[in-house]
Amino acid sequence: MSNAVPFPSNTRSATRPQDVFAATIRASKQLWNIRCAHPKSIARSVAENTCGHPEVLPAALRLVRKVIKGDDADDETEPEDEVENGIVIPQEPPETEILDIPITREEADLLDNYGQVVRLLQDVYSWRHKDRTSATSQLTPAEALHFKRGMYRFWLYCECYSPPEYYAEVNSDAREAARERAADEFLRLLPAEHLFEMAAAAAFCAEMYEWNHTAWNSTDLSHLPASLARGRSCLGPRLIWEDFENLGCDQPENADNSGFFWTSFERAVTHLQLGQQSRDDRLAHAIVKEVVGTNDSCDRCHAVRGTDLWGSTDWPLLRGFISLIDFTTFLPGRLPKNTTETRPLLNHLGSEFWVTGVPRAKADELITSVMEEIIDMEVDGGGIWTRDGWYCLECVHELLKERLWRWWYAKKRDVNTSGVPRLTKFYSSLHRSSQTLVHKIFSLVSTRAPGLCNFLDAPELESFLTAQDADGEKLRVVYRHYATLYFVFVVDSAESELGILDLIQVFVESLDRSFENVCELDLVFHFDEVHQILSEVIQGGIVLETNVEEIDHQVQRAAKARKESFASANPLSLGTGVAGGGSRGSGLPSLGWLTEKLAGVGDLHETYVHVIDRMTDEHNNVSRSACHDSLSNMITTQWPPMAFLSHTD
Repeated sequence: MSNAVPFPSNTRSATRPQDVFAATIRASKQLWNIRCAHPKSIARSVAENTCGHPEVLPAALRLVRKVIKGDDADDETEPEDEVENGIVIPQEPPETEILDIPITREEADLLDNYGQVVRLLQDVYSWRHKDRTSATSQLTPAEALHFKRGMYRFWLYCECYSPPEYYAEVNSDAREAARERAADEFLRLLPAEHLFEMAAAAAFCAEMYEWNHTAWNSTDLSHLPASLARGRSCLGPRLIWEDFENLGCDQPENADNSGFFWTSFERAVTHLQLGQQSRDDRLAHAIVKEVVGTNDSCDRCHAVRGTDLWGSTDWPLLRGFISLIDFTTFLPGRLPKNTTETRPLLNHLGSEFWVTGVPRAKADELITSVMEEIIDMEVDGGGIWTRDGWYCLECVHELLKERLWRWWYAKKRDVNTSGVPRLTKFYSSLHRSSQTLVHKIFSLVSTRAPGLCNFLDAPELESFLTAQDADGEKLRVVYRHYATLYFVFVVDSAESELGILDLIQVFVESLDRSFENVCELDLVFHFDEVHQILSEVIQGGIVLETNVEEIDHQVQRAAKARKESFASANPLSLGTGVAGGGSRGSGLPSLGWLTEKLAGVGDLHETYVHVIDRMTDEHNNVSRSACHDSLSNMITTQWPPMAFLSHTD
């Protein structure tokens, strides 16, 4: 499995040390002469600095030369070897001879790229196995030497002996046997201390792969067995680190049952004639000799867990131990099976991060904030959990069982009142979902700092509002923030931003005139009047009026006309609708007094009886049953029940 392509540039530093060194040499004639006099020793010193230690360079350089050479030489076997001894896969040149060949520029570039991968892996290794309170490496120089040397050798092992993605049709069994023989020989040539260093690096890569799989998994409740993770670690450190950064999880072909590395390791250890306890101890202490906080205990159950405790500094790593789908299992009752609840929860926790390319830093920040918010919740009898505390994984499970549903309920209430459109009006055709458009606009304006200006370019909205054949029409978002509301206008580049800001102010003042200290609930319960006010200001995307007095006057006229229309259509509202004649209510008196009785009453039955009594008192010759029939006929034929109830409410 060749990694000849250089490591992605986004993980490389902007200015590499060797580039600075080269520029310094070129800037001084004296330094240039020294460099020309000692090119090999200077190149070697720079390479040693890149690898972190002189003793690491042979292993790193051996890896780099294997990657550059590729797999072409693996197939160069003599015919007699194939016939008599089977296929032979040659070993790479030994580390004792690797430094005799000068380092080329291509090799130096790969040493820099791979060196950065190893350093980043070292940070995570230290975080998990040395000091849980620090995300940067706290390994001692000796421990760092063991880690880097073991990691480079395991990386080379992955390059040389990983299972092929597709087995060759010819001599596949023979090639597999040859690969096993070469892998066994590779490990037998290592000293015992170096062999266990390499095994510790391999175990860490398998642990990283298992972490990646758990963090990536949002659909399957089953966890990846450790044996599969060990086999799939044949991806190698580079790809495993890329998955860690991108929240993904590659799955290599033919690796699940390959017994990768560990089968050959067991055969190599057998020659050392070590007992099982001795082997386990040497593997456990192959890299880290002393752990920070090894006797630390859980603040809740007081069990000693050492580095396996969770708190403010290592919450980001929790995603690799509790998958997103596991979070849903901590909801009470049948809620874990309710996709209406679990799907939004998974989305909020970042189930689509690996698809959308969200950087790991944002995912780390999200899981940290979630855990801190859950801990900070004010719950009756909840004095055990604190931000500064350290808890074992079992107690973290109990925390999530106790508070996750409360946190999610509170979060849903916050979400339901954040970003919900109270008024939308489009003056051009939409080419995609209006809901998605509103969400995008809200994400643009809600994340801007208060000190920034109130308008911004929005090229991401062009696919929603601009036709495909339009000649590059640029859109701009202009907004103002009042209390809990954002008033947002999306206009083209021909509009004046300051003019639109003034227009928003006119609209808000008009709302305030109509509703007297307008608030968000006014827009919710009187949306029809809000639309009318907007239509007085803008029609068809054209600004018609900016005078607040004139707008308020027209709104009042419309309100008056609406009341008159309502009165003429509902005879119970005013007396003129009944006494004037007509088949409905013929012979009955004016019922203007009924309006006062119907407005704000709490008991409709009491009001109805009062109406019947009033009608019989004024018309002695009319029976109560006749009054009842007449009133019922008017209510059911002239006043629809929904309008009646709405009015009384």
